[in-house]
Amino acid sequence: MAKIAVITIHGMGNITAHYADPLRAKLQDALASQWANISFQSVYYQNLLQPRQQDLFDRMKRHLSWIELREFLLFGCSDAIHLEASRKEADGLYVQAQLRVAEALQRAYSELDDKSGKVIILAQSLGGQVISNYLWDAQHAGTTGIWKNIDQYLKLNNLEQSFVRLNSLHRLFTTGCTIPLSVAGTEPLEPIAPPNPAFRWFNFYDADDALGYPLQPLSPAYETLVEDIPVNVDPKGLAGLLSQWNPLSHTHYWEDRGVLETVIGEIGRSL
Repeated sequence: MAKIAVITIHGMGNITAHYADPLRAKLQDALASQWANISFQSVYYQNLLQPRQQDLFDRMKRHLSWIELREFLLFGCSDAIHLEASRKEADGLYVQAQLRVAEALQRAYSELDDKSGKVIILAQSLGGQVISNYLWDAQHAGTTGIWKNIDQYLKLNNLEQSFVRLNSLHRLFTTGCTIPLSVAGTEPLEPIAPPNPAFRWFNFYDADDALGYPLQPLSPAYETLVEDIPVNVDPKGLAGLLSQWNPLSHTHYWEDRGVLETVIGEIGRSL
């Protein structure tokens, strides 16, 4: 049986179901024998959105230049817009994405020895917004998402519901976080509450990544809650202008040495 759960959540773009395999391999190699104590789960929600996006892009791309950039922006912006637009729908994409998070947590719960064991989440890009919304809804039951009426979606006993509600969330890592894009016109900017006294939130951002942002400047409450960590993501060894604004830089945080060392260190100390 595992001691802690490590959950990944992908970001925007054309993402495959095996997006977390390279990260899993790096963590497994670094943690060696400790890996047996970890329940590693991945949240995958892109297939809720991708078929329509792909069909639309296939019909347009012969008219376009900058194909890779166009595809990234179309998929990415469409992901964010459609998730938020369906927030109040009982069975919309917003709810369906949250169900994917809850199902990953249920899988981890079944593998943990301690049913209130620590959870560590790594959320890339839009995934940071997905998990932040999930936590907010869990902490404000009766508003939106699956926590408006959890019994409508999942049958959970009290202990399992506490775990799936993320009351034992120990560490949250966000990389290339897009939360400011969705809250820029909102006042007041209030973050989630810490799920427990031991909780810490690390947010990695590259100042040259036009889609990833620091979170502390959003409000005094964010400044207290989040630890912003600047990094310099240089995809595939590129340098200068080629790496300063390029969709590749936004999607390579999990390959950055500083990010990996922090994540691995926190996982090791959590065991």
